[in-house]
Parts: sequence; structure tokens; C-alpha cells
Amino acid sequence: LPNPYKVTKIILNKINLLVNTNTSKKLIQNFSNIFEIPESVLEIKFKKLVYNSFDYKIARFKKIHFLWIFKDLLESFYIFALILFTKKPNKVSQYDFILHGIIDFRSFERYKKLMLKFKKSLVITEKLPSAHNNNIKTIKVSNYGLISKNSVEGRKKKFFEFFIFIVFQSFCLRFNYLYFFNLVLHSILKNYTIFEENRGKYFMEDRFYNTCPIRNYYFKKFGGLKTSTPQKNVLETTISFFIDTDIFFSLGDEKYSKSRIIDFQGRVEKIIPVGSFFMEHGWYRKKKDQNVIPNSDVLIMGMNPNVWSIVNKKIYNNYQYKYKRWIKKVSELYPELKINIKHHDHFPGSDYEENFFRKSNVSIFYKKSKNYSYGFMNKSKIIFSFGSTTILEGLSLGKQSYFIDPNGNAKNFYFRLNNLEKLRIK
Repeated sequence: LPNPYKVTKIILNKINLLVNTNTSKKLIQNFSNIFEIPESVLEIKFKKLVYNSFDYKIARFKKIHFLWIFKDLLESFYIFALILFTKKPNKVSQYDFILHGIIDFRSFERYKKLMLKFKKSLVITEKLPSAHNNNIKTIKVSNYGLISKNSVEGRKKKFFEFFIFIVFQSFCLRFNYLYFFNLVLHSILKNYTIFEENRGKYFMEDRFYNTCPIRNYYFKKFGGLKTSTPQKNVLETTISFFIDTDIFFSLGDEKYSKSRIIDFQGRVEKIIPVGSFFMEHGWYRKKKDQNVIPNSDVLIMGMNPNVWSIVNKKIYNNYQYKYKRWIKKVSELYPELKINIKHHDHFPGSDYEENFFRKSNVSIFYKKSKNYSYGFMNKSKIIFSFGSTTILEGLSLGKQSYFIDPNGNAKNFYFRLNNLEKLRIK
């Protein structure tokens, strides 16, 4: 299909068809009955897991094929071991603010000032950045930790009967329901254990596309008031499936982001515009190193080519080839201009791009800066990108900033996000 928005909507419809089958409904109902979780919570979780199994490269859902069941049986036995060898819950700790999903020290530092607004904050992480203040505690969680005995107390018989049913249905239907059974069950046991012991008033997920309805449910079951997440990116369709949060802290004051979340069957109660959390940390609160940043007449902000770039051939060809040809044509028409491309710090590089611009006046930078990309933006006259959120951040710096969207084909980025329409050069 030439329309990448419609491609993602087709994937969404396929997911709905699967989740509305009798076996899928029974999977949701059984989890709901055994663990007393609303079916609406489990349905969003199930759909999100199905979507996460989709591979855009091969246009197929992975790990749902029947033959995967033998691998997932081993995973089930591991979960059984967790259920048989549970632990007594630790003493309950109370927090004002809980932050989840921190993966590195940069992320930790980005939230530090916010966390210090509260008397007592907790960071839940798979990696362990050091907390530098007595008001902030950090705990490391993993998929291999012991679970609370209370999470399975009085439920073991029903659970094992449910497991037999899922295995039987998987064999009969030759569809790997066990894969989803394991993931949902593990999410329930893990999050029950975390929030039984660590209770808070307010919760924030670092990346909005990693929100989890089961995690949010148990946070609130154990006394939490509100869940939230900040907007990190433009709500491109491939990262907008099944977002679940009470509060979405958006970049700008607009209604279209909420519409996109609902359109892709997420749950959000309230949108609160706060600007860019990343820019606040990387530019306004950092010491500047502008003396080592080059001037740009034209600055092109790069992007990491994730799944959005392979939704269909049209979007791939536009980003990989046509977009770059436009940049090169501008450099040929205006050879006196200093045109720079600034990639993300962790961009792996592109041999094609290096060769394509070799004999032009376009320079490519992977240079790291204390201010990340914001120093480059500050020392530019005009900014373009295929779809980077820095275009919106550039506007707040008073810079002319535009999305380059050849022929208006990047509908996975811009369709129905009408507030971005006037920023697209087609």
C-alpha cells in the first residue's frame, strides 16, 4: 500500500480480529477471574504484546507459529518454578513519586530535578544508575527475580488448569497462545511484587511507547493516584499503538496527539502541555559548549531509521533516497551555503550517505556535544528533518524549522496530526 498510515491501521485491524476470537477472549477472561484484573486492562496488554510481535521487515507476526510453542513450554516451566518458590514480601516502602524505565545515567539526570521536588522518590530500573541524593532511591528489577507469595496465594490450582487449557488450545488451533500466556502471566506476577512492596502517589513511565496497563493497574491497586508519561517523539503511528496512561505530558497545547492515541486504541485521561523535557535538560540546564559547534546556514537533523522507515517501500525510498537528493540539489543550487547534517550521537553511520554527499558542500556530523543536538540547532539559520521532534523544539528556539516530506507521503508521521501540516514541505 502507498499509504503507510493505512498499513498500520491494517495491522491494528488484524490484531483486533485475533483478540476477538473465542480462545483469545477466554485467555483474557481467565486471567481476569484468577487475578481479579479488569478485562479492559488485560485486553490492552494482550493487544500490545501481539503488536510487539509484528516484524515490519517480513510483514509477519513473529513467535505465533505453532512450532514456537516448544520453546515457550520451557519458559512456562521457569515461571512455574517462580510460583513454587515464592518469597515473603519485604517491608512496604512509601514514596511520593515513582519513575520507571530508566536505562542509563543520562535518563536519570534528566529526571533528577523533578524527583527532588518530592520528599521521597523511587527509580525502578533494569540497569542501576547511582542515586546522588538521600531523597531518591533506586531499585534494580529483572525478569529473574523472586515473586511475592501473595501474588499466587489461593490461585495455583486455577492457574494450572488454565495453563493446560492454553496448551491444549495451542495444539488444537496450531497457534502459539502459550507465548502470550507467559508474557501476560509474568507481567502480572512481576508488577504485583514490585508495587506490593513499593507504593507511591504518582507514577511516570520514561518512554510513552513502553507504557504497560498491568504495571499501571498494580501501581494504582496498591494506593497509587495517577500514572503519567512525557511525550518524547512526534506520535508517528508505529510507536502509537495501545499507549496507556492517565496523564500524557505533551510537547504542545494541541488536541491531535490525544486523538492519535485514541485512534490507535490507547487510553489517556488528560493531556497537559509542558514542552520538551529533553530540551529542558540538554539545553537550558546544561553548560554550553558552543565554541566547538560549527555554524550552519542549513541544518539537517538526522533520525535513527527504526521500523517507521520500513512500513512500506514508498516511505523507505523517500527517506533513504529522495530526501537526500533534495538536500544535495539545494547544495548545488546554493554552493555558498554551509549545509550540515547532524546525526544522533549513537547513529551507526551510513556508507551510502557518506558516498552520496562526498563531492558536495554538505558536511555530516556525528560529533558528541554536552548539549546533544541543541547546540547545532542554536548555531543554525534554518532547520529541516524528515521527522525528528527537534523540528518542534527548534521552533521554541525561534528558528525556522520544517519537516521535509516528499509528495506528502509520510502519512505515518503526519496524517491527522493537523497541527504539523503547516510545517511540512512536500
